[in-house]
Amino acid sequence: IIFASSKASYKDPVYRMMEPAVGQGLVSGSGPTHRAHRKIIMPMLNGKALATYLKYFNIHSHYCADLLEDKVNSGEFDIRPFITNCTSDMTL
Repeated sequence: IIFASSKASYKDPVYRMMEPAVGQGLVSGSGPTHRAHRKIIMPMLNGKALATYLKYFNIHSHYCADLLEDKVNSGEFDIRPFITNCTSDMTL
């Protein structure tokens, strides 16, 4: 019942700090933008759909872990490209 209220869809101003990095969408957006994005993505996030994606999440996360394992004891490195590639592989 709370979520039926349009006031409940507005997020705290602290989320605005994320906007430069992620834009205004599902994570940082609020109000009509957030509702529209949530309406699009929610059918893909039901339990049955997520169960079908689990196989691919496992494959890609193990691959990423193998790549990161090669970096062990090699000093400091930027993890962002590994995580970015893993995330995009999972979603494509």
